[in-house]
Amino acid sequence: MRLLFSLLLIASTAAHAEGLYIEGGSLARRYDLGVPGATSSDSAKGHSLSGTLRLGYELDDHWAVEAGYVGHGAPGYGYRLGTQDGRLTSHGHSWLLAGRGTLPLNERFALVGRLGLARNQSSLTGTGEAAGRATSGSTTALYASAGLQTTLAPGWQLGVAWEHLGMSREHGGSVIHGISTTLRYSF
Repeated sequence: MRLLFSLLLIASTAAHAEGLYIEGGSLARRYDLGVPGATSSDSAKGHSLSGTLRLGYELDDHWAVEAGYVGHGAPGYGYRLGTQDGRLTSHGHSWLLAGRGTLPLNERFALVGRLGLARNQSSLTGTGEAAGRATSGSTTALYASAGLQTTLAPGWQLGVAWEHLGMSREHGGSVIHGISTTLRYSF
């Protein structure tokens, strides 16, 4: 009975949300779905906007661990190759596990860096001539991020960062990176 009580006490202390934070935002990234020799009124290159969500635990004022999800958006490209029409659409997301370091510059601003792993899942679907170009897969890659964070109010921070999620094995080994903006709440 005493052991059970001790375990419950330890579990309730560990579940206390003093160091917990949640962070949500967006990721803007470039894409290129170009098909050599194709003609199109669509642009094969562009920007995609998607969402990010992270849950973390601050170990102290400088270090934290976090897990997260980043969507890659779903950009598409319609084209004509010879006499055949086709359309490519890219889908993907990443699961993240990272350490986070914070270097305060003053009372309102801090540099923030992350280093960890990203599990990238991607697929390329096609219709018409592009059906033969469809592919999908996943890979684990190095994740790194560097940015700036400002305090808006107690418990609230706004951040902007460059995010590098590694490489996708699909789509010619394309690099997945972009600029993120986030809003963070510390419990």
